[in-house]
Amino acid sequence: MKRIQSLAALVTIAISAASLAGSTQVEVDLSHMEPEQLYVVDTKGGPYHIAMRSEEQVRVLRERYGAGGLRSKDERFFLVRAVGPTTGCVLGYVVPSDKRWRDRVPESFVGFVDVCSCAEYDLTERLVAPNCSAPLELEVPPHEYLEEFRIMVGRANPV
Repeated sequence: MKRIQSLAALVTIAISAASLAGSTQVEVDLSHMEPEQLYVVDTKGGPYHIAMRSEEQVRVLRERYGAGGLRSKDERFFLVRAVGPTTGCVLGYVVPSDKRWRDRVPESFVGFVDVCSCAEYDLTERLVAPNCSAPLELEVPPHEYLEEFRIMVGRANPV
């Protein structure tokens, strides 16, 4: 898998052989990730964003939504189809150290913004912009944890 990493934005982009071949399934190694880091998987049906939540973010989200409300199989990580559901625009990832979004969201905001609409989503992929008419949640694509830090994007857990 070919990786391009930008330390300033804490973003890793993965372009795999499967992606280049047009596959809908991509295996991703998350063992290198740190909190608030974003991993972008470019594959058919994507792009997909995988981010690692900090312990503090997990605690705050548990208080807000309950233990089962984090919308992920492993509460440290979350995966989302990185496309605005009504606009088709790729989502921007916002962390406190990124000043590009400060004219749009509060400094403490961590999550996603749809650059073509008013939609802002938190780290559970839920809409948090109260005056926006976008769907309430982003799509969490099928995925399967193969090991603790290895997932297959595009394939659901077998029944």
